[in-house]
Amino acid sequence: KHLQTVITKLLCMDLDFVQLRSEEYSKNSRIPTSTFGTPLEHASRRDIKINTLFYNIHMGLAEDPIGRGLEDLKCGIIQTPLETHLTLKDDSLCLIC
Repeated sequence: KHLQTVITKLLCMDLDFVQLRSEEYSKNSRIPTSTFGTPLEHASRRDIKINTLFYNIHMGLAEDPIGRGLEDLKCGIIQTPLETHLTLKDDSLCLIC
């Protein structure tokens, strides 16, 4: 409702479509203030680097705006795209997973 996300199923796979955005959280709310963003801004808000990967349907290629998502995926490493304390400060729910 608040995050402008479309979820659909295609060939037995769940696909999420989201507008590239930049977000800012206030101290008293889990609902961020969103504005249109760049691929790098959008990727930087993800919880882990492998979640920063985009698939370009026009080029048929994976895009890695952070520059480490593909490498982390290949190596089986889980890291945050920003300094860990910044990621967890903005989205502490990712600790629950």
